[in-house]
Amino acid sequence: MGKKKAIWYKILSRSGHSCGGGTLKWSLPKGRKPGDWLEVKGKIICCQNGLHLTTKPAFWYEQCRGWRIFIAEGAGSKNSDGERKTAFRRARLLREVKGKEKRQISRRSLLGMN
Repeated sequence: MGKKKAIWYKILSRSGHSCGGGTLKWSLPKGRKPGDWLEVKGKIICCQNGLHLTTKPAFWYEQCRGWRIFIAEGAGSKNSDGERKTAFRRARLLREVKGKEKRQISRRSLLGMN
């Protein structure tokens, strides 16, 4: 059996900007069409330079009240903090998480299940 592919998430403010440290305005998906690819220059270093995605969206719930959450895709060079987030050279948003799926993430946060 192969390694399970990670599901990457991006948490944004209501207006579609990065929250939790950044101010980037992301290209949002429209219907079934993903947002545009974004790219950063320079060395990719988590928490310093890169487009940050996470596999643990519940961890960021308290920090990003009023948040929107998206399924995302990262590509190119990457650097991880080891557990909670990874910075990528390129990233885009695929679709917004809503309804039951979003409530499940919120519930996991409240229960401490990051």
